Amino acid sequence: MSISKKFYLISLIVLVLLLVIFGVTQIDYTLSVALSNPNSIWAQFFNMFGEVPLYGGFLLASTILFGSRNRTKSLKYYLLSGLGILSMLLFSIVTPIMPIRYVFEFADAGIPTLWMIIGIVIGLIIFTFMLMWTIKKDRNVFSSMKKEAVVLILLGLYVVISVNILKVVWGRPRMRSIDSIDEFRYWYDIQPFAENEEFKSFPSGHTANGMMMFAYIMFIDRIKWIKANAFIVFSLLWGLFGAIARVVLGAHFFTDVIVALYITIFGFALIHPMVFKKRKGVASNGQN
Repeated sequence: MSISKKFYLISLIVLVLLLVIFGVTQIDYTLSVALSNPNSIWAQFFNMFGEVPLYGGFLLASTILFGSRNRTKSLKYYLLSGLGILSMLLFSIVTPIMPIRYVFEFADAGIPTLWMIIGIVIGLIIFTFMLMWTIKKDRNVFSSMKKEAVVLILLGLYVVISVNILKVVWGRPRMRSIDSIDEFRYWYDIQPFAENEEFKSFPSGHTANGMMMFAYIMFIDRIKWIKANAFIVFSLLWGLFGAIARVVLGAHFFTDVIVALYITIFGFALIHPMVFKKRKGVASNGQN
């Protein structure tokens, strides 16, 4: 399923306008401070689970690629099988551990041992379920989704790498770390090579990772009971609420989350056509 170029063009225009408005006014600061409520329950929910689409995407992609492997007994088969199993196991455990991590984000002792064990057990259950899925389903089912899996992996890597590079380069202080507008820095005020996490506000990693939900539209055609338009709305709302939650908790300013949303959306707009272009070429050659 594809999103029209008109959608991306309008989105780009909106982004430019927002950055201009936030760059020439103090609304970025005043609006962010006005919404601040570190005790918000719904914001804490998105703080815990907002990034699941990223780790879940890596898990889904790993499972698809593992299930689509050629079953001929060879060295390549065993190497790919081993790599697939390790990847599935890793992201099966990371997916439930990350929400637990954010519950104890500011605890001096870190994650309690009991909660770590609970996270690992849940991860092993997820891993077992995904592994059984690959065993019960025909290989062709997974082979037909290899392109989608590649998109998820490339998009996830692009989001993680680009966001973390920009965080270091920008060096913007988080909203919770400043006391007044005198300490506020506009989004374009770059002071590079930040090392402290409190100076890695721009852009928001939570928001970019959560907006990975948008990429799941690739699988909508395979799930008949889910309406495509409804899921697009859901994925956008997940990203938007996750973004606003970061502002509410004082972790970011509005411009941090706005740019993060667009990083993922436009990354998908670039990566998806690149991966699927080869499929179209093959289909075209087959007709000739």
